[in-house]
Formats: sequence, structure tokens, C-alpha cells
Amino acid sequence: MLQCPLCDCGDSLSVYHSKTTKNSKTPFIYWQCGSCSLVFLQPDQRLSPEEERQRYEKHENVISDPGYRSFLQLLVDYMMPNIHQFRLHSSLSNVTGLDYGCGSNPTISVLLEEEPFIKVKLFDAFFYPYKELLETNAYDFITCSETAEHFFYPHQEFKTLVSCLKAGASLGVMTGFLPEQDAFASWYYHRDPTHVCFYSERTFQWIARNLGCTVEFPKRNIAILTKAAPASDNS
Repeated sequence: MLQCPLCDCGDSLSVYHSKTTKNSKTPFIYWQCGSCSLVFLQPDQRLSPEEERQRYEKHENVISDPGYRSFLQLLVDYMMPNIHQFRLHSSLSNVTGLDYGCGSNPTISVLLEEEPFIKVKLFDAFFYPYKELLETNAYDFITCSETAEHFFYPHQEFKTLVSCLKAGASLGVMTGFLPEQDAFASWYYHRDPTHVCFYSERTFQWIARNLGCTVEFPKRNIAILTKAAPASDNS
């Protein structure tokens, strides 16, 4: 039985969009979950890990590209108030974060480390597969830029990321938010075959509610989830 990869719901799925390509007569089917609003590509139509890696190796995203640098600077700029606030409230001299899905040419980490009090560790399933970095809850912030759309198992991925945060710390996500349904067919974002999950504000609200976070949307395509602090014991 087909189930939503985010909320596991199987009884409220509907076909959101289908398309055929020049290379395949079988239509690609995108489903939408009525519970969390995630739109996702039918799982058996995803690329293999080998095909994914080949696509990523062709990316030419480098920090020397002013356009790419400016694009990622958006997430950095919207994350900095949260990082500063967390640093102040925690009385930290320095903060350590994680760039999750950094790709073969890490860039956000370079931008963040222009601040002398910030240190960023790197994780990427293909290029920096250091899983031990995900076995801690010691991060003062996490960035996840142009990565969430690649998640095969978004519930597992977001649960892991939130678990890696200290209480009160933030996860900054940048991904293309769903347009209106009648605009999906012409939307460039789903044409990349490695893009398999698509989110709306309602989807991120579901994620926040179910993983113990608050969420804010400072700009379209950016969601900042902040992990709730543990309830104080006044007894």
C-alpha cells in the first residue's frame, strides 16, 4: 500500500500531477497527502543512488559564482538572528553548526564561517558521509539548503535533524515551496529527477508540530524550525 513518506498516511492520498517525458511513455505520478500536504514522486519512479550521484557530480555550484553565493546568502542572512539569539541566551563564546546536504562544493559553511565565532561541520550522504556527525544533539544550528527536496524518507531525515539540535536551536531549510496546483506542470523545480518531495507552509507546520518545534517563514522558500526547550520543572 502506498503511504506518505512524511506522515505514513495511506488513506488520504490523491494524484496531484502526472506527466510523460520524451524518454518514457510511462507517466511520472506525483501524489499529495491530505494529512500533511506533502507532494511526492511515486517511490518506484525515483532514480537509483548511482544515478543520483551522477547527477550531483555534474553540478557546478561553487562559491566563486556570485549568483550562487548570493542565492545561499539568503538562508544565512535569515538564520543569523536565530544564531545570535541562541548564542546570547546560552552564553556561548562560539557556536557549532552542521550543514546538512552540503554537496561536493560546500558553500554555506564558508559564508557562515566568515563570522569568527561560528564553526560548521559538513554532512552529505554522497560526498561527506560522516554518519557519526548525526549521532549527537550538540549543534547550535543546522542548515539544510536545496536538500529537503531530495529526501526519500523525509520523516526520518527531519526527525534526525531535530534530534541533533540543542533545545532552543534552529534548523534553517531552503527549498522550493509548492506553487498552486495549476502551476505545477510548468514549475521548473519538479523537472529535476532528483527532486522527489515538495513542501508547502502547511507541510512544515505539520513537521514542526510533530517534532516539537516552532516554525517561521521569513521569506518564501525558507522555513526556520526552532526546537522547543524542555518544560521547566516547578515542583
